Amino acid sequence: MSRGSGSRSLKRQSIIENDMVEAAKPSPHHWAMRTFVEKDYENMRNNGMTAGLDGLTRVDGQKNDLNYDSLLKTYELFKRIIPKWFWDECYRPGVGNPEGMEYEGRLLTFSDMTCLLNAWRLYDYGIEHKKIVEIGGGFGCLADQLLTLWDSEYYLVDLEDSLKLQKYYLGITQPDREITYLTPDEPFPECDLVINIRSFMEMTNAQIEYYFNQINKKSKYLYCANRYEKGPAILKQYPFGNDWEILLAEPLPGQPYIQEFYLRNGKGNFNKMLSILPPWST
Repeated sequence: MSRGSGSRSLKRQSIIENDMVEAAKPSPHHWAMRTFVEKDYENMRNNGMTAGLDGLTRVDGQKNDLNYDSLLKTYELFKRIIPKWFWDECYRPGVGNPEGMEYEGRLLTFSDMTCLLNAWRLYDYGIEHKKIVEIGGGFGCLADQLLTLWDSEYYLVDLEDSLKLQKYYLGITQPDREITYLTPDEPFPECDLVINIRSFMEMTNAQIEYYFNQINKKSKYLYCANRYEKGPAILKQYPFGNDWEILLAEPLPGQPYIQEFYLRNGKGNFNKMLSILPPWST
């Protein structure tokens, strides 16, 4: 190896290490302010531990008022999209003592219902993914639902505090499944599917680029549902790469400010598709 190529390798390694450090930092939004109260996992969904990851609890531990009209409208909309057997099989809120509304024999919560919609969108395409990586898995709700459906290897990539919540939640809902928990500075393996829901939109551009450098090379499929714009994170500017082929691209039902993508890595022309879309805004 020549001296020049060795210097370039060392420089590249330094860039990779710096990216890992950047990715492991809390985002500039509410994640950095979230209160973590380890002593009370049983009530983690209403005591501030899941603030920013769940529906009602704020970072100060206080609760927002439950909007019953909006909750029922969401439920009625999702009932028209998701079949009853899927609700019966996968919808089971309760762990962490969430705030919700009892209706038609179910405890309705926004977080559990939106996770169920995401799970259905993936399941409905008929592609069973054997190895799944979820970046920013919230408190573990979607992972639980997909593990109920599929016999998949599952990897959760998140900050340490969030991983603790996921380990608690999934330890109760999926006690017999082996799940791998990774911090952001630990690269994830080659996989069938990467999932990111409402997490990239909370990151810096450097953090988003760090993850897409892995996603574009390692994953066969990508399911991404994020706001069109939040702070510095502009969805149209995510470095998707050009090879993604579109299976699904539309606003998320009931949440028009969230763009949903289900993509397959192959012979796509994704950059051209992004370029012809009108400017996106919140």
